Amino acid sequence: MWKDVRTIEIIPGRVLMLITQWRNNGETIKILNVYAPNQKPEQLAFWQKIKDNLDNRRIPKPDIILGNFNIVEDSADRLPAHPDDNKVVEALKDIKSRLNLVDGWCTENPDSITFTYTQEATKAQSRIDRIYISKKMEKHSRNWGITHSRIETTDHKITHTQIFDPGAPEISPGRWSIPSYALENSNLRKEIVTLTKTLGNKLAAHDNREEGQNEAELAPNSHPKQSVYQEYK
Repeated sequence: MWKDVRTIEIIPGRVLMLITQWRNNGETIKILNVYAPNQKPEQLAFWQKIKDNLDNRRIPKPDIILGNFNIVEDSADRLPAHPDDNKVVEALKDIKSRLNLVDGWCTENPDSITFTYTQEATKAQSRIDRIYISKKMEKHSRNWGITHSRIETTDHKITHTQIFDPGAPEISPGRWSIPSYALENSNLRKEIVTLTKTLGNKLAAHDNREEGQNEAELAPNSHPKQSVYQEYK
């Protein structure tokens, strides 16, 4: 799979598009990874440059935009709560609207508030790390969450989700079986032997009882052996 990954660098160190196959029919998924500047004078120009690249079709329309946005859309995503620069927020919202994207975590957790970053000096918190996903693809996503990263060099939590192929066959967990470690219990093994012997005796009794009977003589909908097996299980 990874040999088919293609990347497009839009703003060095800031914006990178990743395109990879994700369905058996060859369909691709396009992910735009962003690391927005923290300095206010640079933020508006940053989103404007992304918009220009999309408008001029220098990059394909992404299915997902994710990363560190360094702004929030809603003041509730900051603690203490306060709004960010309205022009910058509107520039981001304009891109979201053009691409028909939604904030996946917020959509799945409309009544929850959590944060991905804590500013060490002031202890101020914010949810600046997000995943925006197309409405079409959001229907095939699940398990949205925000958790601590195992990367030691970051002080941000990560926002994550699972996206599944709607055309993929459903795979069951498989047939139930006794875990191997349980068979190490001698009392359990003895009980299984006893129950299995009882099963054999009951099946033999049913065979003897039905000997000489034809199909017409048997009770309708009678499945004695199946009942014995069910009781054994």
